[in-house]
Amino acid sequence: MTAIPEERISDQPQQNGASEETLVEWSFSAPASATRIDRAARALGAAGFEVEILDNIAAARARVRALIPDGASVLTGASETLRLAGIDEDLNTSGRYDSLKLRAWSMDRATQMAQIRKLISNPDIVVGSVSAVTEEGSLVVVSASGSQLPAFAGGARRAIFVVGSQKIVTGLIES
Repeated sequence: MTAIPEERISDQPQQNGASEETLVEWSFSAPASATRIDRAARALGAAGFEVEILDNIAAARARVRALIPDGASVLTGASETLRLAGIDEDLNTSGRYDSLKLRAWSMDRATQMAQIRKLISNPDIVVGSVSAVTEEGSLVVVSASGSQLPAFAGGARRAIFVVGSQKIVTGLIES
């Protein structure tokens, strides 16, 4: 993602009705500091998420494979993070897992759309990424089609999110 040095977000109304111009520095390519990573991890933990901080993409790729049992039904959300890390390929083409994405792609959208929606809404495991993680412990998910949202929101037995530290932001307005 290309970083935009400074972008005008909006005029935020003050409580007294006046407005204050808010500028946010956008830099989604630089890794977050250890302090920001720790703050976000603690907030996510307090919200009930199990957080693992890994050193690099290779470690994340190996950890995801280790977390998913052979034969599990897996749905991968569309994600540049998963694609670039090789995780999407591992999960969808290794033959080790039941790839719901591949099964859904092989179905006829005109006649089997209801079955496709049911199939991808209830995997054993959904693996994806997020657009942002706030230091307050919120995950921000944006989806072009919305197809992975039911699984992310609780349809899957387990959700695994692979997120680079560059996606950590202070709060929702920055996301």
